[in-house]
Amino acid sequence: MKIEISRISEKDTDELYQLFDNVIKDNFLFEGYTLESLQDGIQQCINQPMEGIKSDFESEGKDNYHLIAKINGKIIGTMAHGTLSETVYKNTSFKNGIREIKSAYILPDYQNKGVGSILLNAILLSLYQTDIKKVCIYSGFKKGIAFWEKKFGKAPIILKDYFDKDVDCLIWHKELKDIIIEYNVK
Repeated sequence: MKIEISRISEKDTDELYQLFDNVIKDNFLFEGYTLESLQDGIQQCINQPMEGIKSDFESEGKDNYHLIAKINGKIIGTMAHGTLSETVYKNTSFKNGIREIKSAYILPDYQNKGVGSILLNAILLSLYQTDIKKVCIYSGFKKGIAFWEKKFGKAPIILKDYFDKDVDCLIWHKELKDIIIEYNVK
């Protein structure tokens, strides 16, 4: 499987919207929700990364910096780093010198195949070129939590019942210098 990593372009916007829609619906179903009961929540979850993409274009990657993974020209995943989300800003003491790794979405058929790891490594490499010293990540979806725990261990910050009853928000933070980039070569 040959994966290409690149920056997003405006021609990718419609395909990214479909990717967010697909992954978010899959996550809600995995969590045990019915899609009919969550239409507003799903749309809100799609709007958030779409706003980040708009910000990326407007700031030329300074506020948000997105990468995409493609196979045979098809976008199969995306990840970004950017300014702190409202969730992180309001619920932590993080303010300066930190970037949030965000908008980590991989199509269900490509999850658990290394695509997220490749995108994370590319995001980290892009951050090494900056003066950023620390990164943070948050997630409330079970699949996202499993991925981030594999990469960064147990989350040191847990916001109980943040998204819904029994749906916590987990927040990780790490010094960039303490993160090791790993590649599995086969």
